[in-house]
Amino acid sequence: YPPPERKRFAAVSRERVERARNLRKHSTDAEKRLWAALRTLRPLGLQFRRQVPIGPYTVDFVCYAYQLVIVVD
Repeated sequence: YPPPERKRFAAVSRERVERARNLRKHSTDAEKRLWAALRTLRPLGLQFRRQVPIGPYTVDFVCYAYQLVIVVD
């Protein structure tokens, strides 16, 4: 199935962006391993982003095209 249309999101505060950057710099081992696996899916059309602020949350991984969110605990 083709991916749905991409939607626009509301602006995010500078503090939340800085927090997401800090989380990317200090990823856990589990997050690093999962990120390596998710990056291998790019040739299949699955493009993930990591540590993304969405609403009041910062999610670990997101694929906007398929509206998929992954949280690692």
